[in-house]
Amino acid sequence: MKIHNGPFVQAREYFEQFMKYPDQVAAVKTWSESSYFDRRLPKITATSEESAQLANIMNEVYTYVDEMFLKFVFGVEPIDKFDDY
Repeated sequence: MKIHNGPFVQAREYFEQFMKYPDQVAAVKTWSESSYFDRRLPKITATSEESAQLANIMNEVYTYVDEMFLKFVFGVEPIDKFDDY
C-alpha cells in the first residue's frame, strides 16, 4: 500500500478506500490522536570516538559507491551484478 502525504487537499473517502483491514483503521486513529512530540525518538549524540568511527566507515562506503557507480556506467561491471552491489 502506498499512501502519499503532502500539503494537498485529499478527500477522506479516497484515503479510506485503502484501509482494508480494521487494524489499519485503528492504527491511523491511534497515531492521529497522539501529538507529534509523543512519537519522536530522543536525540542521541555520538561520542567523539563514535563520530570518528562513523566518519571512517562512511568514507569507505562513499568511496565504494562512487567507484561502483562509475563501473556500472562505463560497463566495466555488468549491470547483472547490481543486486550484489
